[in-house]
Amino acid sequence: MKEADLAKQVIEWLREQHWDIYQEVATGFTGPVADIVAVSGNITWVIETKTSMSLALLEQATAYLYRANYVSIAIPDKRRVRGHRAAYEYCSMKGIGVLESSKDYGITNIFERSKPKLMRLDKGLAKPIRNQL
Repeated sequence: MKEADLAKQVIEWLREQHWDIYQEVATGFTGPVADIVAVSGNITWVIETKTSMSLALLEQATAYLYRANYVSIAIPDKRRVRGHRAAYEYCSMKGIGVLESSKDYGITNIFERSKPKLMRLDKGLAKPIRNQL
C-alpha cells in the first residue's frame, strides 16, 4: 500500500463523517507539512499517514500537539504492522490517536485503534494550525 492510497482512504472516511479536508498543509516557512488537516466547526484534527510505524512518524505527530485539537497517525492495520507496542503506548501517553486501514472481503475500513485526546489550544503556547488554512 502506498502512502497516497492510505491518505485517500482516511480522507474518504473523514468525509463520510462530514469533516472538511485540507491536504499537505504547510505550517510555516520552514515548518513541517501536515498530511491531512480535517476541520469541523471549531475543531481541527491533524492526521499523519505512513505505510509503517516509525520514530519519524511519531516525531511528526508530536510536532502538532498543542497546534490542533486532535492529532492522529494513520497506518496499515496491525496484521501488517507488528512489534510496535512501545509506539502504541507512546501515542496513548501523548494523546495521539491511531487509525488503521484494513481491507476485508474487498472492502476498505478505517478502524480507530485509539482515539486522540482533545487538546485545548492555549494561545500562548504555539500557533494553531488552523491559522495556516
